[in-house]
Amino acid sequence: MTIQDELWQNPKIARILPRNENTWGDFGEFENTRWEKLIPTISEDILDRALHGDVTPLMRQVRDPKGCLKLAPVNKVCSSSKSCASFHKKYCQIDHKKMPDCFSMEESNLNYILISAWRENYHVVRIYND
Repeated sequence: MTIQDELWQNPKIARILPRNENTWGDFGEFENTRWEKLIPTISEDILDRALHGDVTPLMRQVRDPKGCLKLAPVNKVCSSSKSCASFHKKYCQIDHKKMPDCFSMEESNLNYILISAWRENYHVVRIYND
């Protein structure tokens, strides 16, 4: 979702949908890993406040998506680097703004989902009920 707020430049939020009591939902394999520091857990109230115009409390709890890309615990270089004819050492990295569409990762599909969200400037969050 995109929250309309000029002060925070209309931030985009991607919410991991919980499953039962687990705030990680389908991303359960990231629980108790280094990913946990990159994806904050916020209250439903803070998200609701943001949707109703008070975005500052939410933005104080989330990380910058570009910073998350730099800190992501994955191999930052394209997994096809040895076999790709158009591989470029500088551009074929997850945190480069000119990363080509053909970029591939060795890690799981869930990693790629998070990396894609951060590349599109989404703040990824998990929600807990107060």
